Amino acid sequence: MADEKNLPSFYSGFIKLFSGLAVVQILNLLFSLVLPRYYSPADYAFFGIFTSVVFILLEIITLKLEMTVYFPKEDEQALEIVHSIFFICFCFALIILVVSLVTAYFLNAIYLLLPLSLMVYGIVVPLNAWFNRKKEYRVLNTSRIVQAIAIPLLSLLFIIQFHWHSGLVLGFILGQFAGLLYLLFSFKNFDFELIQLSLTKKYLVKYKHFPKYGVISSLIGSISRNSIVIFVKYFFGNVNAGYYTLSTRILNASASLYQSSLAQVFLQQASHMDNASLRIYIKKIVWFGFLLGIIPVTLLLFFGQQIFAFMFGPQWLVAGKMSQFLVLWLFSVAVITPVGILLDIKQKLRFEAGWNILFLVLRILAILLCAFLNDLYLMLFLLCAIGVLMNFYLLYYVLKLTNEQTQ
Repeated sequence: MADEKNLPSFYSGFIKLFSGLAVVQILNLLFSLVLPRYYSPADYAFFGIFTSVVFILLEIITLKLEMTVYFPKEDEQALEIVHSIFFICFCFALIILVVSLVTAYFLNAIYLLLPLSLMVYGIVVPLNAWFNRKKEYRVLNTSRIVQAIAIPLLSLLFIIQFHWHSGLVLGFILGQFAGLLYLLFSFKNFDFELIQLSLTKKYLVKYKHFPKYGVISSLIGSISRNSIVIFVKYFFGNVNAGYYTLSTRILNASASLYQSSLAQVFLQQASHMDNASLRIYIKKIVWFGFLLGIIPVTLLLFFGQQIFAFMFGPQWLVAGKMSQFLVLWLFSVAVITPVGILLDIKQKLRFEAGWNILFLVLRILAILLCAFLNDLYLMLFLLCAIGVLMNFYLLYYVLKLTNEQTQ
């Protein structure tokens, strides 16, 4: 039996990351009060669609190898994986460049920046994994603070000085790039000789389950999450897509304050724990997340419209109403998703793929039904209910994994 007193504490690492993310969140909140007063719902709709494309394609840009940075006992092998991801990212960025040329011609020239955005994210992801492996939380916090300052400041500059309504997208890309520059400056282990095809093949074969199953699973999951704004625009109009974008950005930003920091700490520690310890650890984390978020979630659930109208102005009242329908779903994501990383640790990627496929099918059915009925809020209610149920099913399966006999 595992002795709870001897379990590694997630509090120390969590607090270090959470403190940095708290600063990030305060900055995001302050700028969030300003940006919606300069950008319209249509601007937010375009921003939401662009970033949804980025987050969908991000699932293939690294072939999910960043998860394996934590596995080797020796840092030398972990560094080889990091450099292999750099190589993979560069190759995919070249392919996406060709696609973006066609997309920019038919839709908007801003899509020419899509490969750059993905390249930045593709390099940031393995660097984050490396610094998390080394428990260098200060570096991670500082890079996020740089982004939190750069993204909104640049977005404000573009709309106030140049009147560019695509400034949200430009600020997003250049702000991410600023954070990347800091990570690269802090990364003292870059070795160009490690960026080679042979090493990349070696780790793609060694951890073949991740590109074979993990990519498809994550891609389906990302499409399921990030394509909703596209459906909202198509079936319910551009303005509603803008309201949905602001609502989900505010809710996700609040949730990520907890989710991101805990997920990184959990991944770093759970990789080396036995099942009995994991079960205790997971229950402790879930209850901690529930108690941490229940008060703000309750306030948003009952007073979302008033809160959004006060914070962003009366023109965003509808976004507040949407937040009331979405908050329970995103709360369940914040509390349960971090421990869902156990699927990757245990390499249960087939289950993860099946879970994501089922989630996607249920969401599509809900969206199509409500599009036929022309009822946006029924769609949001069904999406919330489906999300909560699927996340609790994920928690059930994760706990079930900890009952298995250790091999």
